[in-house]
Amino acid sequence: MLKKKSNWVELLEQEIQKAEKSEFVWEGNNCALFYCNCVLAMTGFDLGEWFRGKCSTEKKSYLALRKYAGTLENVIEKICEEQGFPEIPLLKAQRGDPVLLKGDDDPMTESLGIVSPNGDIVARDTDQKYGIIRVPLSVDLVDLGCRAWRLNG
Repeated sequence: MLKKKSNWVELLEQEIQKAEKSEFVWEGNNCALFYCNCVLAMTGFDLGEWFRGKCSTEKKSYLALRKYAGTLENVIEKICEEQGFPEIPLLKAQRGDPVLLKGDDDPMTESLGIVSPNGDIVARDTDQKYGIIRVPLSVDLVDLGCRAWRLNG
């Protein structure tokens, strides 16, 4: 089980602020590694170690995901299961919890985000060159099939 540092909320906010000012790049600054970087800051444990260095392009990123577990959704399911993060109802997600955002039935529109200290969902967006997107935690996301897990610790 991962253990959050005593100042994890501050560290999470710092990681989000860093992402807001940085450019989206497949290697190191994509949606999956954004979440992993947040967890690394909060706990000191790197959930994305298996993915780093394997995603220099969009194609390589999707190939690495497919090799590990299939789609981004399959990958987050596998990681959460391995780490003991139980799936929770989306509207019960709290600060630091991972959230899988879905735009439609196309797995290419999925994005891995995190609940911010302010309670909204923060994620990287491949359509946005700089920064992050902020999405209110709402019933609309439930209707889209978005999912959440509890980051214990």
